[in-house]
Amino acid sequence: MRISHSSAHRILVKYLGLFPYKLHCRQRTRTVERGQRLDRCRAMKERLANGGHRKVIWSDEKIFTVEQAHNKQNDRLC
Repeated sequence: MRISHSSAHRILVKYLGLFPYKLHCRQRTRTVERGQRLDRCRAMKERLANGGHRKVIWSDEKIFTVEQAHNKQNDRLC
């Protein structure tokens, strides 16, 4: 069966809902960090139940740094 690349791509994406899978680098969590995260979630749940979340100033600023390998394809200037 002969079919063009663009037609095959359109069928896969548009009609079948498939997409190319890209592997993403993520920070690996250790067992200790998982326990800390669980403790913080439980504390947050208590604050939300007691209305304590109204006394917290929420910010969207990132206060931590995660260094990943540099990928030149992500830093393009068109």
